[in-house]
Amino acid sequence: MGAEHHYLDAVEAFDKGDFELAFDEAKAATTIDPEHVEAWVLYSDAALAGETKNPTLSQAAKSLNGCRKAIELDPMLLQMWVRGGQLLSDNLGLLDIMHQTKYLQL
Repeated sequence: MGAEHHYLDAVEAFDKGDFELAFDEAKAATTIDPEHVEAWVLYSDAALAGETKNPTLSQAAKSLNGCRKAIELDPMLLQMWVRGGQLLSDNLGLLDIMHQTKYLQL
């Protein structure tokens, strides 16, 4: 199967709410064609698994990776710049709070 086929399968899975399959298919598409911008965007979307407000650190890291790759290929993708900034700000802020709390308890 080609990259476009995997991408279309990812779109279908995402639309059905199967974010794990969507992520796997988007990842397969980007493995075959690392310059498939739309697949990187969907990779980022699916990595969040519908959790745009409170993603896990793993989800945030995967989504951020998709943002970075998509922006490398198309610097005009405003939504990827915004998402990347939000992920960095929100999740790194949480890490700072966790570290401060840990050190305050010591």
